Amino acid sequence: MTAPSRTTEFTFVTTLRGALTSALTFALLAASPFASFAQDNPRWDYEVPESERDYAGERFIIIGDSLSTEVKSWASILRTQFPDLNLHNWAQGRRSIVGYKLPPDIISKQEPTIFILGSNDYWASDAQNTRAATRRLLQSMIDYNMNVLVFLPPYHPKWYPNSPEYKQTAIRNAIKSVADSLEIPTADLADIWDSDETTDGIHPNDELSFRVALWVYEMSQERLNMQKPNE
Repeated sequence: MTAPSRTTEFTFVTTLRGALTSALTFALLAASPFASFAQDNPRWDYEVPESERDYAGERFIIIGDSLSTEVKSWASILRTQFPDLNLHNWAQGRRSIVGYKLPPDIISKQEPTIFILGSNDYWASDAQNTRAATRRLLQSMIDYNMNVLVFLPPYHPKWYPNSPEYKQTAIRNAIKSVADSLEIPTADLADIWDSDETTDGIHPNDELSFRVALWVYEMSQERLNMQKPNE
């Protein structure tokens, strides 16, 4: 009998390794706390394709950083809990106010827009630069006729060694003072945030994500005079 070639042996080993990795990943996910949460909250971890959510109607826009990125975030929960909400999530990890500019082709008709940035400015910027960048960005959003609600970032004690509490307070105050001067409503994530309910000291766990999702929706209804979907 002809001995198997080195190519055949390599293919077999690679296939076996891939199968074992998939089986191990599945087992770990099945045993994780997230598995039971997802089972109780169907489609919580499902990101709706862009083609499915670009239907006609008022958009609900999120401009944020990694606190809001999908798939496993408060934005995903919001999408699941309110499936008729035409949610457009423009969040991106590591985004700061200082480093962000709106896309040049935005067309908005007083659509509700959640501004939930500032955490990364704790380490990437200072109060003075954050204030100037916030004014530039929020003024652009006003010029685009966006109906904005600014959420102040929560405190992140994990970053205190490099970004002390007083610096985080100064940046939060800078964001709020600009929003107030432009008559843009604000809400404070620190009101409901608990650093003990984070996965790494920064990003919210399942329970905190769920609370943030419902609170963001409630604040949006209250402070942006949003019309509920299908009303």
